[in-house]
Amino acid sequence: MHYLLLFLFLIHSTLYAANIYEEEWPQKETFLGFLEKEQVPQKLYYNLNEEHQEDIAMIYAGMEYHMLKDDDGVLLQALIPLTENNQISIHKKDEEYIIDFIPIAFDEIDESISFALENSLLQDLHAITGNSKLALELTAIFNDSIDFRRDLRKGDKISIIYKRKIRLGRTWGLPSIEAAFIETNKRRHYAFWSERQQGFFDQKGRSVQGMFLRYPVKWNRISSKFTYKRYHPVLKRYKPHLGVDYVAPRGTPIKAVAN
Repeated sequence: MHYLLLFLFLIHSTLYAANIYEEEWPQKETFLGFLEKEQVPQKLYYNLNEEHQEDIAMIYAGMEYHMLKDDDGVLLQALIPLTENNQISIHKKDEEYIIDFIPIAFDEIDESISFALENSLLQDLHAITGNSKLALELTAIFNDSIDFRRDLRKGDKISIIYKRKIRLGRTWGLPSIEAAFIETNKRRHYAFWSERQQGFFDQKGRSVQGMFLRYPVKWNRISSKFTYKRYHPVLKRYKPHLGVDYVAPRGTPIKAVAN
C-alpha cells in the first residue's frame, strides 16, 4: 500500500498526456468548492457516509496536495492528505470520478545529529536538518527538566537520534525521536524512548517527562485555542472558549494525562 500513490500516478501518466501540480489548500476553501472548481460532481461528497464526511473536515488551509491533469486541464487524479498517514484519492475511471481513502506513501530513514548550540535551538536545527518540527518535539520531551528560554546557552551540546519520514522526496510529518541528549549548565540530560512504556526515560530508567502529560492525544493540529473571546461559528457571536480543540483522526488513542 505504501506505493499506491506512486502507482496510481504512473498509471495515469502512462495512459494520458498528464501534468502533475503541487498546490496549497487556499484559505476558506471548502471541499465542495474544490470539487466545483475542478468540475467534479459534488455527489462524490454527498454519497459518502457521515464518518468519511467528518474525515474530510480535517483538510486545512496551507496543506500541500497534488493533482494530475491532462493537457486540457481536466482533473485525472487528486491526492489530498488528511493526516500524516491517510489521504483522499479522487481519480477518474471510465469517465466517472471515484473517491477512496488510502494510506499515504512514505519512507522512514534513520538519522542522527550532534552539534554545539550557536543561535537558538529552532534556528540551529532548521539550519542543520531543514526541519523545524524537530525542535518542537525535542522541547516537548525535556519541557519539565529544562527551561529552554533561560537555560540554553551558546556552546551547549545537543545530540538526537530520530526517524524522518520522506514523501515524494521531501520531509513529511513529524519526526520520531528515539534518543536525545542535552548538556546545559554543566548538567547532562538524557532521554530514551520506550516502546513498551510509551514514554521517555533517562539513563537510570526514570521518567523524563513530568507527572502529567501535556497532551492527551497525538494531535494533527489545533483548531481552536483557549481564549476569553472567540467568534462562535454556530451562535454567530463572541463568547469564551475555555479549552483547546485538538484535531486528530478517528481511532487516535486517547491517553490518561497521569498514571
